[in-house]
Amino acid sequence: MLIANGLIIYLAAYFYPGSVVLGNASLSSMAALTVTAILLTLIISQVEPLLKLAKVRLKGDFAMAIVYGLVNIIGLWIIARTAIYTGFGISTVSVAVILGVVLNLAQYFVWKLVMGKK
Repeated sequence: MLIANGLIIYLAAYFYPGSVVLGNASLSSMAALTVTAILLTLIISQVEPLLKLAKVRLKGDFAMAIVYGLVNIIGLWIIARTAIYTGFGISTVSVAVILGVVLNLAQYFVWKLVMGKK
């Protein structure tokens, strides 16, 4: 998941440099990419434990996709708001939404096909 997150974020910054920025005065672009991918992966990894703790049961892939999509979007937005520490910046909320949806699709692909989850 970490590699998929990092690859999608890198490609977004590469193809849309006016919307997604990696790096600042304190962090190089690769350091910012690493920090952002790790933070997002840590955030995503806590979804299922928190749902179990809250005793929330979601049935079906669509419900889980909505939850993970929202967590991706909110996680990206929070990481971008702390750009001075993470080196990751986005231009607008719509970028967070689009990037969150693309990340969600990539994570689903990794989860279903590579990891063999059903």
